[in-house]
Amino acid sequence: SSGINAEYGHQRQRSPGQATSLTLQCRSCRDFKNDIPIRPGLEGFAMPRKCSASTAGQQPCPLDPYFIVPDMCKCVDYQTLKLQEAPDDIPTGDMPRHIQLYVDRTLVDRMVPG
Repeated sequence: SSGINAEYGHQRQRSPGQATSLTLQCRSCRDFKNDIPIRPGLEGFAMPRKCSASTAGQQPCPLDPYFIVPDMCKCVDYQTLKLQEAPDDIPTGDMPRHIQLYVDRTLVDRMVPG
């Protein structure tokens, strides 16, 4: 299993941490998009391609202007687990089946291997 504690998530440039909300800032005009909700799980987030700030008389911001502001994001602890059926329960010669699980918040580090 792999996981990361939310307490240390802001210290990493690229981390597998689970954000619950993001704050984005435009590189060009410095406009903020605050508290963008993120769905739980591992499906990811599509960054906006264009800046939504309208500045009269100025050139529009370039394509893909946003970056994530780590110190203004909210994160939670998460962990991925692989649950496999017991070898005693499968017929001889068959492969054990397994599923991948995603847990977060208070369920992290509650599962004991074996």
